[in-house]
Amino acid sequence: MFAAMNGKSIDLRKFLLGSADTAVVASVEDAIIEGGITETELEIAEHTLIEEYLEERLLPPEKRLFDRNFLASSARREIFMQTVALRRIAKAAERLEAHDATSVPVPAGILATLAGFFRSRPRLVIASAALLISVVVVGVWMNFRDARPGELVLLEQRYAEINRSDISDLSKIDRNSIVTVFPTRLRSSSKITEIKLPESTDIVFRLSIPPNATPRFRLKIEQANRGIFVLSPLTAHDDELRVIVPRSIFSPGAVRILAEPLNGEPPVIYDFVAV
Repeated sequence: MFAAMNGKSIDLRKFLLGSADTAVVASVEDAIIEGGITETELEIAEHTLIEEYLEERLLPPEKRLFDRNFLASSARREIFMQTVALRRIAKAAERLEAHDATSVPVPAGILATLAGFFRSRPRLVIASAALLISVVVVGVWMNFRDARPGELVLLEQRYAEINRSDISDLSKIDRNSIVTVFPTRLRSSSKITEIKLPESTDIVFRLSIPPNATPRFRLKIEQANRGIFVLSPLTAHDDELRVIVPRSIFSPGAVRILAEPLNGEPPVIYDFVAV
């Protein structure tokens, strides 16, 4: 954050993560109002936390605080997502530079320039990122204009890791968090089933799959005709696909889950109404 982690920077870090006690919160707020902590210092502190989160340098308790408290601010979520997008574009520019792309020339030193802007003017580079990149690497920007929000991508990555754990033994799982869903075409009634989703942090879906189906799937969850969550690869157990997803991604209404076999076969579709 600063050259050294002094008392002010430590307090500011705790303040942003929401782990500061009442006295520290009051002290930091006063310092911000009175100019003891400048706007630039605050911006750098925010940006440093985002970078440490993206580079997985935060300690596990700090990571949880970041998810729960730092990202509670819509302004910080916006900065976070823009930072993720800019990092992706910079990596794509690096690949173009490394492969000496002729169709989209990239001026030498672009990455060093971006890094310098990041260090000294985090909000300025974020605000001007789209314009800067469109001038320098128009083709790369076009490839990323429809990118998924960075916060969601990170959540998907985290749950992809969670789903690599062994969940074949259901006795080890809280039964209140388990939801069983059958494929749409296998239901005896054409009426879409209503399911009251558990209030637990995570939901364990048991998705029945056809016998002898491929054991490897890509899972896509949709609401309001748009994808809200994607996990891959997933492995089936005993003619069912078991998957852990965050409860927070769902809102009341129609839900469609598509289990897409990785061998290219048609997807297995599950429809229900979340209540």
